[in-house]
Amino acid sequence: MLSLFRRQISLKVVLPLIAVLTVLMVGFGIYFVRERTRAVEGLLLTKARNLVLVGAASMEKILSDAVNNGELTREDLFDTDYQLITEGPLAGTDPPKFHTRYDRFFDREFQDLLDHFAMEDPSIVFAILVDHNGYVPTHNRRYSKPLKGDEIHDRDNNRTKRIFDDPVGLKAARFLGNAEHAVLRQIYERDTGEVMWDLSAPVMIDGQHWGAFRLGLLLAETEQSIVRMRQTILISTVMMLLVSSVTIVLVVRRILQPLVTMTQSVEHLADGKIYQGFQMDSNDEIGKLIKAFNKMSSQLQQTTVSRDYYDCIVESMREAMMIISSEGVIKSANQST
Repeated sequence: MLSLFRRQISLKVVLPLIAVLTVLMVGFGIYFVRERTRAVEGLLLTKARNLVLVGAASMEKILSDAVNNGELTREDLFDTDYQLITEGPLAGTDPPKFHTRYDRFFDREFQDLLDHFAMEDPSIVFAILVDHNGYVPTHNRRYSKPLKGDEIHDRDNNRTKRIFDDPVGLKAARFLGNAEHAVLRQIYERDTGEVMWDLSAPVMIDGQHWGAFRLGLLLAETEQSIVRMRQTILISTVMMLLVSSVTIVLVVRRILQPLVTMTQSVEHLADGKIYQGFQMDSNDEIGKLIKAFNKMSSQLQQTTVSRDYYDCIVESMREAMMIISSEGVIKSANQST
């Protein structure tokens, strides 16, 4: 292969071009995939942030109106005396279930609204209100299903009336926000093994921090979209590289074909064969080289014809004729000699 590379100028031109093209296209493909991934994640984050802010504002409005209308007292709303549920279908669970003085109001007013947020997008797993200790009085219906006595089933399908005091849950519940970051985003692995985005915005009641509105986004669908996008870009890059490589090979062969023909002609001329010459309507370097070679070949053939004519004359002479070197050595002589 190395010897073939050294002997063929077309390979010396084609292979470096293809190598450079491959590096450029692979680099561009990687850059494009990263940029599109960032764009997809950016769009998802923007949509989720807007939903969280709207949700937090809606919850604040409902709770403030309830306090102002007398449906709830501030003491009821900020109740943190979590009572363990010891009777009914939610009793004796692990993790345990609790209730507060505002649970009935939340169950009545918020479950349909939370369901609406969760139905906006299949990737939205949950939308919940949590107090500053991580207590979830009401969950959307997807996670408020009846208990069956199976620990894993009940854990994954009934998440209401629980205190989520894990680091992610507490950080979300106690996030106060600021001018630069109104929404907190956390990426974590859920207890079900799913990788999620947790976005939360604070819920304030008359300037007092009550808790947060949390939105959970499952990244599986987004990751699948990104994987499909990467596969499409990879296939497109490979196809473009193949087409470009074939085009380069054909173009280089076409450009260098006159050189190949001229090389064969030089070999024939070196073997003593007559060279007829060929025409090439081009003013580039190859065209000029071929024209110069045609001129040189024509002059060489004329010189060869003149020499043959001279030899015939010398051989037909009756007088002796010799060519002698300065050392006295006979170099040549005609027939008469």
